[in-house]
This record gives sequence, C-alpha cells and structure tokens, in this order.
Amino acid sequence: MVNYIENYLAYRKDNADLLTYISDKSVLKVASKYFKNDDFVNAKYTIIESTLLQIAKDYSVDKSNRVRQKMQQVTDHMIRHDIGNIKHNIFKSIRNKPVPQSEKKPKYFFESHEDVPSEHHTITRLYHVAKTPQDKLLILLCSITGGRINEVHSMKWEDMNLKNPKEGYMRIKNSKENSGGKSVKDEYRLMDIKSNYVDKILELKAELGLTEEKLFSPNKSTEDRPWDHVITKGNGRQFSLGGLRKRYKKMWEDAYDKYKDHAEYPFLYERNPQGYTFQAFRRHYVCSYRESFGDDYTKAHHERLQLMVGHKVGSKVTDDIYTNFNNEKVVQKRMNSKINLGLDI
Repeated sequence: MVNYIENYLAYRKDNADLLTYISDKSVLKVASKYFKNDDFVNAKYTIIESTLLQIAKDYSVDKSNRVRQKMQQVTDHMIRHDIGNIKHNIFKSIRNKPVPQSEKKPKYFFESHEDVPSEHHTITRLYHVAKTPQDKLLILLCSITGGRINEVHSMKWEDMNLKNPKEGYMRIKNSKENSGGKSVKDEYRLMDIKSNYVDKILELKAELGLTEEKLFSPNKSTEDRPWDHVITKGNGRQFSLGGLRKRYKKMWEDAYDKYKDHAEYPFLYERNPQGYTFQAFRRHYVCSYRESFGDDYTKAHHERLQLMVGHKVGSKVTDDIYTNFNNEKVVQKRMNSKINLGLDI
C-alpha cells in the first residue's frame, strides 16, 4: 500500500497546489504507518474499521476521519488509473465518526462592525501598522474577498480589473472543487470591489511602482516574472505561505504593542494571534455579509455568499431554477460592495 500512496502523492505534487500537497503528505504519512501491510484487493470492512478506530485512539477521531477520506481518494485514484487489481473502494462504505466536542478547536471571530468604531477595529489596526504596501495588500485582500489564504496568495495583478473604480472587480482562482459529484466548479469566481478599496489598491500599486508596462511587458519571459503576484516580497517574488504567516504574526504583535494601552479601546486580544489566523478573516467576511442584510437575509443571499467564498452551492435545481445566479451576475449585482466590514481602510 505504501507504493500506492507514493504514486498518489507524486500525482498530487504535479496536480495540486503546494498547501494541499503538504496537507495530503501529512495525512498519508499516518495512513502509511497503519495500512502498509493491508490487502486492499480482498479488504474486509471490519479490518479497515478496526484500523481507523486504532488511529482515533492513537491520534484523534478527526485525524482518523481525515485518513479515511484521503484513503478513499487514494483508492479512487488507483481504480481510475488501473493501478493494481482493486475494483472496489471499501472506504466509501465507511462513514466518518462524530468528532467529540473536546477535539474541536474553538472558532474565534473579529468584532462586528457594531461593536467598535471602524477606526478602532482590529483589522483596521492591523492594516495601519503594516509597514509595506505588500503587507497592507495582504490584510486588505484577506478582508474584502473572504478568500482562503492560498487563494489570496495566488492572486495576480492580471486578475484585477481596476480601470473604472465604480466597476472594479477581481477574479479568484478556486482552490477547491466540488467533491462527491461529476460537476466541477468554475476555475475562477468573480467579485466586485468597492470603489474606495479600488482606490486603495491603486494607491498601494503606485507605491510599489508597478506600471502596466512593468507588469505586462510582452517581452517578459515566463521564467522571469517578478511582481506578477499581488502579494510579494520586496524583490517582487512570492512569499511562501509560511513566510506570509510570519509577516502576519509580526503585524499582529505590532498592533498589540501599539494599542494594548489605548485609553478607550485597548487591544482586545493577546499578543499571540492564537485562533485569529487567516481563517478568522474568512469568518469575519461571512458574518459581515449576513449582518449587512440583517432581517432581509434570504436563501438567495446565502447562495450568492457561497458563490463569493467558493463554497459548494445547494442543489442543481436550486441553482438553475430558483436562484439562477452565476459569476457574472454576482458582479453585476455589486454584492461585494454591499458588505459592511466595519473597517476604516
């Protein structure tokens, strides 16, 4: 089984983004340890179930569920590419176990726009302590897109249309596809940008000296493309995701040090951003969207929100008949511009 897992990882290395590959490798390292001697051609349900229960005891129920899901994908890959003699994916017949409350990580949320004045909002403060245009762009894009960090990390200047501030929009490359079905999401999702944020992005772009000629010169080789990405180092090259987390942690510490003794609105959190990683921006975006519509929040709004954050929308019937919304209509309705994030950027 170890050879099959290695084959799958080699495939994923070439066909998945780096963050997904690293996650797969971590989970499958555990799978290799427990399933290395199992016969998947004649595998029995009870044996697989027993092994997964052992993983739950040694690690956690969540880890066991993740191993099961990943092994289902490995086995599907083997069947699809006719590797070995496996004809049936036994992992599909095993359900995930409920994760105990004690194993669940608490979800932390930034304050609502109603909780503090916008100039004292934590995200506003993070933005204002950021020392470089790139750091400011990181905070800004995490806030206004609700994107996953690897999606924000992957954004390029060519993904933004900023020519008309009142009609500015961006495209975000989806990092996840629909699972469990044949249909695949659009490669990109589209979002409009509020005019004041368009102005801010253009201002930061100008600070970096990024002219259209510098960014999109036809003579630039594909091997030499600094500054193509929006979030970069000082030399125009991409940060690693680990590098981005270090930059964010430093901004958080700077904000804490600057505002912890504020007379009226002291910094609300600890100096270590435990629980307030990049995923907290995504939660803040989703909550802000809902709060911005208040009692007028509808199922249609919910499905537009799902489109905007790259979640799987409801059934095909709901999408095609009752909602009939798509990428272009999300932009036309200026849905992103209607959100009150409670920020002063």
